[in-house]
Formats: sequence, C-alpha cells, structure tokens
Amino acid sequence: MKKFFIVFAWGMGGAALFAAWVVVRPEMYWPHEYIVIRVPYEFSDVPANMIPMGETVNHPKPQTPKGHPGIDFGWGEGELHNVISSSDGKVSSIKEGASHPGKWDVEVESGLYILRYKEMDDASPELRVGSSVKQGDLIGHVGRFCDESSPYPHCWFNLHWELASMSFLRDRFCPVPYFDANSRQSIEALWASVSPDANQGMKRLFPDICSGDYKDAAEGGAPVNYSPSPAPSSTAPSSASSHLPVQILPSPAPPTMSSTNQPHSPTGGSVTAPVPLPSPVRGTGSLESDEPPLKLKGIGVNFEDFKFTKQQLQFDRVFMEYGFVIPASSIGKEKSNPQPTYVVPLGTSVRSIVDGVVAAIPTLWSGDVSIQVTEDGEMQTWIYETEHLINPKVKVGDKVKAGQIIGEVSDFNHGAPDGYGTVEIGILKGGQTPQHVCPFAYLDDSIREETFAKMKNLFQTWEEYVGDQTLYDDTEIPGCLTLNLIDG
Repeated sequence: MKKFFIVFAWGMGGAALFAAWVVVRPEMYWPHEYIVIRVPYEFSDVPANMIPMGETVNHPKPQTPKGHPGIDFGWGEGELHNVISSSDGKVSSIKEGASHPGKWDVEVESGLYILRYKEMDDASPELRVGSSVKQGDLIGHVGRFCDESSPYPHCWFNLHWELASMSFLRDRFCPVPYFDANSRQSIEALWASVSPDANQGMKRLFPDICSGDYKDAAEGGAPVNYSPSPAPSSTAPSSASSHLPVQILPSPAPPTMSSTNQPHSPTGGSVTAPVPLPSPVRGTGSLESDEPPLKLKGIGVNFEDFKFTKQQLQFDRVFMEYGFVIPASSIGKEKSNPQPTYVVPLGTSVRSIVDGVVAAIPTLWSGDVSIQVTEDGEMQTWIYETEHLINPKVKVGDKVKAGQIIGEVSDFNHGAPDGYGTVEIGILKGGQTPQHVCPFAYLDDSIREETFAKMKNLFQTWEEYVGDQTLYDDTEIPGCLTLNLIDG
C-alpha cells in the first residue's frame, strides 16, 4: 500500500508539473528565436484607417483590463480584402461567431507565439486545425459590416489582429518590434496618415501604434522603438475581452451643393388638420408591450438652433421624422428612419434628452460618437442615444441633466450642406433584434405641449420657406410617422 501511495504521489506530481508547464511555457523565458512577422494585409491593399493597441476610448477599463488588446485595420466599402498570414505556423483554432456573430476567427501558432485574425467574413477553405501555413498565405477575408439603422446606410470592412504568447502568464505583445522592415514602414506610414480628429480624437489621447498599457509591451518591456530584449517580462496576465467591430471609416467628403443663402430663423404659423397615425401592432413590438423608464425633457437641440438655408438638403428636410421612409439605394433596401434626424449649423451645442447617467460613448462609422445614457449608467434594455457628436463634454459614468450640453453637432456632412452638420436622437430597446421607438411619444409632461407646438411651427415655416407644402404631415404625435417599433 505504501508503494502504491508513493507511485500515486509521483504521478500526481508529474501531472501537476506538466499542467504548470502548459500554463507557464517556461521556454518563453529562456533564450529563444524571436518571431519576425509581416502585416496581415497585402502591401497593394493598405487599409484606410486603424485603431491602435491600448486605446481605452472604445475599450474602456475595467471591462477591458488593459485597453484594446490588438490592432484594428479598417477599409471603406468596396471589394473584398484578403487577410494574409503574418508568419509560418500551424492552425490551432478556427471558430465562427466567437468574437462577433457570423464572423470567423483563426489562430495560428508559430513557435512560442500566437497570431490571431478576428472578425473575418470567412476562413480560407484550405485551412484546417493542424494544417500548416506559410507567411503570406491566405487566411480569409476581412469582415464586412453594415449599418442599415442610420438614415444614411453604409458598410465598412474591419479586421482585428493580435500577436500573443503561448504562455498564459504573458499578455499580448506590441507587434511593432517584430515586423520586418517593409511591414514596419507600411504600418508606420498608415498610422501617420490617420487624422488626429478621427475616431473621437483618439490619436491625440493615444499617439502611438501601441499606447497606454501596451506602449512597452514587447518582451522584457522593451520600448517599441527598439529591438525586443530576451529578458523575462513582468507583465501581469490579463483576460481577453469580448471584441465588437469598431467602425473606423474616415469621414465622407461633403457632397457638392448649390450656392448658400444667409441662414434664416423660422417664424410662426398654423397647421392643417391632423392625419391619423397607424395603430401600434400588438404582438410585434408595439409601444404597449412595455415602457421606457425615462421621459424626454429635451429633443437634443433648441428649436432656435434650426437655421434655414436654400442649399440642397438630403430629402429636402431640416428635420427628418421617426418613420420617414428612406428610399432604397445601392447598399440598402427601402427602410424607415429609426432616429429623428436634425440638420443644424456646425458649432451647434447638442444637449442631453433625459436625466440619467452616461453608460457608453462608442465611436461611429463616421469617426464621431454616440453618447448613450441610461437610468443608472449600466447598459440596460432601454438606452437613450444622441448620435453624431464631436467634442464630447461628458465621460462614461457622468450624471447628466436634460438640456445639459454634452457635445457639438458633427462635421461629417453626410446629407448636410456646407457649414451644417447632422445629429440624431433615439430611444433604443435592446434585445435579440434591437429596435427603436419614437422618442416624441415619451415627452415629459412639463415640455410636451410646448414642444409639439414648436415642432408644428417649425414644419410649417420650413415648408413656406422652401415653397413645398407637402413635406410634413400633421400627425397625432408630431415627429412620429408611426408608433410601431422599427428594427435597427
């Protein structure tokens, strides 16, 4: 029996040592050959934009312990973009939906390193777990994402890419010191081309390709401007965070417009008899299913902020109602507008629509931001959105009051004439299929009647100004062309 326990103890000890070896991978701390990698895109297909490693604008702490754990490469709408293997190695994982529904992730082990390619539209059919790849082989195609919930449907391409260690005790590495000369020149030129104003001014906060906690994240903590040191790293382990696609398209160029008249403030006027609204559809997401917890005490801007112009406007409106039918285009079918949209002069202050707490400030496809407010600052079923802002005046966790200035209207000019910008508001109901409700159906009693009167006044005065009395229907709830929920 004693012999049995001795053998058992030796066996358990051996198993424990093996498990420790698998977790620690002590070879990472011994002298070894450092990997030399290339960028994961073709040199003839350089991305249009990128999100740096370590930023905490889109990947705030503590949800993401060290900030953005990799690099995002972004392309505008167009043809498919190849994802190229950064190194020789062996495929260790191929998964669908791990980082984003319907997208593919591939991991390649290369010696003591792991290369991760995430959010791809597909993985190369030549790949199998255990199959070998050579540097430059096709891994898959960059993921294509589309936002059809905006009044301006658009698509973009995004690849999330990481260099990591086989050791569970080592965090991801800043890849810059490991690039070959051509790749390093390419990625540094790409980063130099990114505007400091893009992506909520992210480059001003995180000026390096590897910033924040990852600034010195080569092996041994060597600065990324130098060759990596073989000394062991003291970096603490960090759990991987879930990763959502970051919309990083450069701002679209302003459309060509006609000559400008002097801005003109709206004046008073009466309205015609109301047109009945369609009834909410029971059982398909009607307003009667449940209620948003907060009432609107503002509409995002002041009515005095609307300045009339004879310049061409998309859909001929300074105020696009909830439920306005947006015609089909080359990138999207006909759809209903889920967020009331305002066209106002650049520099206009944007204001909180409710009393609440800022829960998130994500960067949008246009390089500006959405300020999302909830009742308690947590991401709840009901989220109050104010979108296409620049120069945000608040941060996540701040308490806000309705009417408080939270930013400025964006200058991305999609659908707005020169000197004007576009801002949207919305009440988002989360779920398996996110939906919006008409926010004007949830105005606080203290502002309801006055707001409706001013809105009707704005509509009629604009129609008189442009000479078209057919633009706005006078509905039961001004600004709501339907009370049904709209997907998106």
